[in-house]
Amino acid sequence: LFTASSVPARLQHLEPALPPRAVLMVYQTLVSGYLQAEERAAYEHGLRELLHKTAPGPVLWLELEIGDETQPVEPAILRATVNAGGSVRTLELARTSYHPATLAVRHDSARELSAVYEHER
Repeated sequence: LFTASSVPARLQHLEPALPPRAVLMVYQTLVSGYLQAEERAAYEHGLRELLHKTAPGPVLWLELEIGDETQPVEPAILRATVNAGGSVRTLELARTSYHPATLAVRHDSARELSAVYEHER
């Protein structure tokens, strides 16, 4: 049976085989709300552990998830989690709708993510 919590172990085998400067992107859209709390916690913990074990940069976890539902125009958040120089960082890159047509970009976070790939790779 394939479950969300099994994803990190599967990815762990892919990362060492990446060619130089390649990035393994783990992307999810509106998944968290469909997972049981225990399954979600195991999935998130496993991805963070994977990021801790890898060198800065080659694994990038992107999430488009519900953020603030009281914001009717931009209730979703686009986040990136990455190993940035030895520490795992989660950056809020933008806010958007559930069906993104536009993004309200957080330029400071976008610059920080970009720096991981400019300086660490």
